Amino acid sequence: MKVLYSWLKEFIPDLNETAEVIAKRLTDSGIEIDSIESLPSGDSIIELDLTPNRSDCLSIWGAAYEVGAVFGYPVRIPSMKPISIVTDSNQIVLEALELCPYYLALKVDQVKIGPSPSWMRERLEALGMRSINNIVDITNYVMMETGQPLHAFDYDSLDSHTVVVRTARPGERLQTLDGQTRELPAHAILICDPNKPIGVGGVMGGLNSEVSPQTKSILFEAAYFERRSIRRTAKALDLRSEAAIRFEKGVDPSGLLKALNRVMDLVIQLNIGKPNEQIISGSFYEPKTETAIHLRRRYLDQRIGLVFSQEKVEETLKNLNFQVETTEEGWLVRVPSRRQDVEQEVDLVEEVARLIGFDQIPAQLPTGISTQGGLSNRQKLVNSIHQILVSQGYHEAVNYSFMAKQDLEDLYPDLNHPMRRAIPLMNPMNESQAVMRTNLIPGLLRNLQYNQNHQNPNIALYELGRVYIAEKLPLNGLPKEETRLGVVLSGEYQTTHWMQAKAEATFYHLKGLLGNLFGELGWSLQLQENHSGSLFHPYQCANVIHQGHIVGTVGTLHPEIEKRWGLAKRVYIIDLSIDMLLQFAKPRIQYQSLPKYQAIYRDLALLVPKQVTAREVEIAIRQQGGDLLEEVKLFDVYTGAQVKEGYKSLAFSLTYRAKDRTLTDQEVSERHKEILTSVSQKLDSALRM
Repeated sequence: MKVLYSWLKEFIPDLNETAEVIAKRLTDSGIEIDSIESLPSGDSIIELDLTPNRSDCLSIWGAAYEVGAVFGYPVRIPSMKPISIVTDSNQIVLEALELCPYYLALKVDQVKIGPSPSWMRERLEALGMRSINNIVDITNYVMMETGQPLHAFDYDSLDSHTVVVRTARPGERLQTLDGQTRELPAHAILICDPNKPIGVGGVMGGLNSEVSPQTKSILFEAAYFERRSIRRTAKALDLRSEAAIRFEKGVDPSGLLKALNRVMDLVIQLNIGKPNEQIISGSFYEPKTETAIHLRRRYLDQRIGLVFSQEKVEETLKNLNFQVETTEEGWLVRVPSRRQDVEQEVDLVEEVARLIGFDQIPAQLPTGISTQGGLSNRQKLVNSIHQILVSQGYHEAVNYSFMAKQDLEDLYPDLNHPMRRAIPLMNPMNESQAVMRTNLIPGLLRNLQYNQNHQNPNIALYELGRVYIAEKLPLNGLPKEETRLGVVLSGEYQTTHWMQAKAEATFYHLKGLLGNLFGELGWSLQLQENHSGSLFHPYQCANVIHQGHIVGTVGTLHPEIEKRWGLAKRVYIIDLSIDMLLQFAKPRIQYQSLPKYQAIYRDLALLVPKQVTAREVEIAIRQQGGDLLEEVKLFDVYTGAQVKEGYKSLAFSLTYRAKDRTLTDQEVSERHKEILTSVSQKLDSALRM
């Protein structure tokens, strides 16, 4: 909002401070200043950077009230001249009373259209408004002065000289004052005559009722429109007029009559027409002019933390043009309707504090018992997961909590799948963010798809976030919120050893990550084959089991999904419930001294039936290895020409070490032979030569 210093001073005669001083004091009181511009005439423009709740300052009068309160100067707003209001529901028909409860109109006859006087043009142009003619300029001048948007219609262009306020009908169109023909949304408030629309209420007038040099009679409109409807209409039509900005932030309902009264003053002052002696209303006009709020002395002192004198508090509130009455507990404060942001007791506390000055409140350390802060077990776990995944070369993705419903339908075709119970948004930004996410994987797949389309096919991503699942739809109560971990891997994968070249990612890379994650956190891990579900490859999927509970899934993305989503390389996925892990996890990290004796390493390559898992072989090796076997690592899986049909080759690296002595080669060879014999008998395997 731009405020002309000379215009402001008209209503604060005692104001002698410079624009710079005014700007500093306003900033200290909570009204930020965007800029100060000096004009060649010696005048200044102060541009206010207002928050949405301070729509009362979107006018010269509103700014005057604020400046007067800050400096303690009286504000002299012109008093209204007596004028009668006649309710005529035949001449002004309000069909959308919930969207337009108040509509006042002033008719002016014998109009003389012409240019505005230079003082009016200069003021409007200084505030960034274009002078058009004396009638239109009056509407803009009064809007900038009072904050109430107005509109002027050519009275003779109205069929039956009747105004109808209603919502738009399907397919209805209007050519607005900017020359564009627009299709009107169904929720738009229209100003019409009995046969056609003549303006979009609160946004812009129609070209068919424009004031022209031939106009002889004018109908000035002052209305109160429902702010949400104006915001939606202005957005739908892509029209951000000065009037729409004020209506969507809220105007003073008691300001309609004041604005038309000011119009009458200017019409008479400029001698450009003969105003009627009555204002016509479409409904009974008696808006609420003030709100009564009790302010307790004790509440004020507690909230500010400082005791101000009764005289100081009352003076501050009266400077804001509030009416103040003393009560036993404090004050009864009557707030004018122009201050729609002051609704409750705490708002009055803020007004007192900001105008007396936040700098007047001394800095003080908090009193009471201080306790040492720390991270909860959950926070420690989340931090550890981040650290482990980043150390393994994975990058964190942070996606919106919204997703496309179509993605869920594609990944989970079963209508009864719990992932399909996605909560729809009432007003989504677009179709890709229409429902609350029930799983992290669709978002990560979209991240992978985006990177692949931008020539970055090698992806290692993870996301740690909440998902939202409804027990049933439509939603009744709050949904179940669950923290989950999602991981996707595709393309070439850089191993943790710097000397090893990148290799094509496989299922085993992700399985190894899972083992490292659980191992670092001290959790037990077991994988169980899972051949069900539409998201994963039917033969490369396993349930992740901890303490006997299924806490997630690891596997390869189903080839059909890869094809439908246009993913060029195989995709490997981990989906874990962090909440379930926290519920059942019992960390078993035990510290031990560094080994004193040398280890001996042996490799073991076994031919096993294809249905035998590496996990089964590892368990059999460990059972026979006993306390001399320290570690077992799978380092190769091979099927090919040298392996007979129905079998595969699994190669393990075995580490032998004793805690109390250095092992001999003979001891290790004997134990290694025992392991081979035992595994061969249990799993129908043989040593691969």
